Formats: sequence, structure tokens, C-alpha cells
Amino acid sequence: IVLVLGLFILFLFIACTEDGIGPNGPLPTINHPILFISDESGSLQLYKMNADGTNIQQLTNDPGFPIYDAKWSPDGKKIAVVSLIDNLTYPFFRRIVFIMDIHDKTMVPLTPQWFDINDSIHGRMEYGGAFQPVWSSDAARIAYSRLMVPEFYDNQDVFVINIDGT
Repeated sequence: IVLVLGLFILFLFIACTEDGIGPNGPLPTINHPILFISDESGSLQLYKMNADGTNIQQLTNDPGFPIYDAKWSPDGKKIAVVSLIDNLTYPFFRRIVFIMDIHDKTMVPLTPQWFDINDSIHGRMEYGGAFQPVWSSDAARIAYSRLMVPEFYDNQDVFVINIDGT
């Protein structure tokens, strides 16, 4: 489901922006290096490189902190990084979004590991994990998806969080 949803969103983005025109005019030019994840060092770590493949730099180097996803902030000063809060049971539900400062490489947790909602119809609903972060254009918020527990496969919802964690 996650892969299908991601491919659908990518298809819509490409289809709607082939001419470089978004719903509010021309799309901004992004001049950030390319982020990618590799296990070259023995664990999933974050790297960046120029668009032509030069100047490859490893940004993270902690085998206990595998990187599953990463997205530049629009201003290029921060990176939203998805990693585990710990490596205990149910690692898929232990992923959270961290904010990484590009200059000093510090990681600050943004999303909680678990999130409960009390719904008037369905009662208490519990969500775990954090996946596919997307920055708002002003870098003030991040949208991300979560899985409903225990219905692992079919219940994914989108949440939005302010960059200050509220």
C-alpha cells in the first residue's frame, strides 16, 4: 500500500508538472545536493552528492541509527530524516521523523513514536511509526503518514506537525 501510494503521488506530481508549472505558477528551482541512502558502510546511512554524481559525502555514520527516508527542507538548512527510536520489537512501528541540522548534523526527534486519537465513533485509535515526510513550502510543517495499530496493512493516515513539534 505504501509503495503504491508513493508511486501514485509521484505519477501525479510528474504529470502535473511536466511543463514546470504548478498550481500557483512556476515551480521553484531546487539547488540542493541529491540525498540518497546506502548500506556501503554496513548499515543504512545518509549521503549527499551533486547532481552530476560528484562530491559524495556521508552525512550520518551510526550503525544503530539506520536511515529509511530523508527530505531536504525548502531552504536547504535542514533534513527530515526517518529512523528508529530503538531496535527492539516491532521496528516498523518504531520509526519516527527527526530534524537534522545540515551544519552541525544534530538530530532532534520531531514525531512521537506512538500517537493515540480518541474518536467519538471508533473510540481509541493507536498509530505507530512515521513514514514519507514532506515539508511544507515555508518549512514550518511536515506532513507524514502513520500506520494504525494493529491493522498494519490497510490503515494509513496522514498527519501534519509543526516543525517545533506541536
